[in-house]
Amino acid sequence: MKKSYLLFAFIITISYLYQSFAQNINVTLTVNPYPSPFINDWENNPSAFGSLTIFNNNRTGFKIIIKASVALHGMGEVLTSVTKPIQLNEQPVQIINNTKLISIADASFKNNDYKQKVQQCGRLLEGIYTACLTIENVNGAVLASNICSDFTILYPSAPQLIFPVNQDSIDSNNDYPTFQWTPVIVPPAFKIKYTIRIVEVLQGQTPSQAISANVPVYENNQLITNVFTYPIDAFPLEAGKKYAWQVQCLDQYGLPPTQNQGRSEIFTFVRKKGSLPLAQNLISLDSPMDNEAIKTNTPKFSWSFTPLIHYGNTKYNIRVVKVLPNQSLETAIHNYPILNQTTTSKYYQPSQPLPLNASDTYAWQIYALNSVSNDTIAKSEIRKFTLFNFILLMPSNNAVVNNKRPTFQWAFYGNKKYYDLVVKQIQVNLNSPNDSISEDIFKDPYNLIVYQKQDIDGAAISSVNQQGLEVPVFKPEVDIPMQEAKSYYWQVSVKDQPYGTVTGKSEIRKFVFNPYQPGYATNCTVSGKLHYQFAKPGEYIMWPLKNVNVKFVVKYILKYTSYTTIGGPGAYNGHTSPQGEFEVPFEESANCPTDYNKTVATGTTDEQGNFSFSFWNSAPMGVINNNFTWSEVGGSIGYTYSGKLYRVIRLIVQNPYYTSPDEDIIVQPGEN
Repeated sequence: MKKSYLLFAFIITISYLYQSFAQNINVTLTVNPYPSPFINDWENNPSAFGSLTIFNNNRTGFKIIIKASVALHGMGEVLTSVTKPIQLNEQPVQIINNTKLISIADASFKNNDYKQKVQQCGRLLEGIYTACLTIENVNGAVLASNICSDFTILYPSAPQLIFPVNQDSIDSNNDYPTFQWTPVIVPPAFKIKYTIRIVEVLQGQTPSQAISANVPVYENNQLITNVFTYPIDAFPLEAGKKYAWQVQCLDQYGLPPTQNQGRSEIFTFVRKKGSLPLAQNLISLDSPMDNEAIKTNTPKFSWSFTPLIHYGNTKYNIRVVKVLPNQSLETAIHNYPILNQTTTSKYYQPSQPLPLNASDTYAWQIYALNSVSNDTIAKSEIRKFTLFNFILLMPSNNAVVNNKRPTFQWAFYGNKKYYDLVVKQIQVNLNSPNDSISEDIFKDPYNLIVYQKQDIDGAAISSVNQQGLEVPVFKPEVDIPMQEAKSYYWQVSVKDQPYGTVTGKSEIRKFVFNPYQPGYATNCTVSGKLHYQFAKPGEYIMWPLKNVNVKFVVKYILKYTSYTTIGGPGAYNGHTSPQGEFEVPFEESANCPTDYNKTVATGTTDEQGNFSFSFWNSAPMGVINNNFTWSEVGGSIGYTYSGKLYRVIRLIVQNPYYTSPDEDIIVQPGEN
């Protein structure tokens, strides 16, 4: 028996539109819901707060004055401002941005405490605000009033600690570890410095207690960059001890320009004791092989290790570094890492490309650690690898392409070459959780070759003119016969001469064809999460809807306030039913909108049911007709519905076992 499911979508969208009509102008106030807190931005950045669009219905020029009142929730009105006379021209539409709309520098403050704090720190205080505008002519006649909108002031995020990662173990041979955190971005007028504080965590203390109470092992409040190497003249970090560290950001006035008083979270690390592993418990590195030239900048690292039972639970730290000229591997492994990750698995593959170059050499090593004490159980040898001189650039792996002539790009480090490109649809069973395939599977004769091009002259289409480097950019001369939402795999082979022997092959990459994904030409992004539950009464448990194809489709919804039956038995003639809503079946009408039932984006939910769509939206959504009437006739009975017509997006689940959610998604052009 087939079960049916109910599906729910939880989506957050942000939009605000206020329209006022008075005498001879229409006004639309568009406000950034989270504007910049910095007064400098309000005065100089036209998009820091928002804009006022004035529709001049008389088509004659005249001057206006804009009065603004800004209130902080919980405090009341905090400031007012009055603009100088602004000339409206004869054009029907004129936009006034925030640099002319509200002048905080020239404002009149209604709260002295608020004024003092704002002038001292150069930014609005955090909180929820309401801004109201009144437009007058130069004679004081009110043309529009009560033009109001809410907005929220949030300070930038405090520094976020990057390295060492939380609960990390620093090698006992590394006396001068490097610390890194995210930089704080502020306007140029603000000069910021960072303070790093490192303390020992004593027995029974939490990291926060140690940071606030203990004498620092090291403290420096004059740092101007977000990377710091422990100095040689500082108090040595002792093996086996646990340390906590935190970073605080302050401006030139000694004030925090970010959330949380400028303070980062608190991380801890342990200086390893340096105990040598037992010979029978050495970690064996599996891949990459020593001196291997890998074909991708997202390589998979794997290793083998069987700890003794008394070691307890084990975790692993993988470290990858660039080897500098004339460095030994033992010295290079202490360089600043391009990858430093802790995992409980015996493999790791980065989700983002590593910054690898074909001309450089890299080293990697694995440490096995006790999950509780962070003591070193074993460490591997140090291996080195390079990047193969032939790598694919675009489309990236698992990318989405939106046209049947996608652009392919790759790079080859060496002399002039020729290339063969092949695109296949895999027909055999992959048996791979991430859809990766081997060379043998790719070569299987049952696979369908959808496109191939041989003997491509790399130098002729290279995007760079550099000795020893070709970066060919190739676009098929014909459409590739691809189907919507299908996966395709591609590979490039290299050879010295046309029709010659293949001397090397690239990795194999996958892409998905989605004609509704507009690539870089997007102005809207909507993300959310899908859950499902059984339709059986009494079953309320919900699960994430994972790995299911979904799409965004434009719909027109009539939310009617009257429903009249025409004709039929006398008892029903002229009867009006309660309000309701339905999707207008425009396919039956000669006035069908051009985007009716148009798919604007497709995608697939992830393991947690998350989805994200980026697409182009050129028309407003929401109410598009306040008094829309729709009539239907069936036999001797007709129906007439009247109400508001909405242009919305509906999320459609492309699986017959689930119903699609019926929420209206309303997103305006340029909105996330």
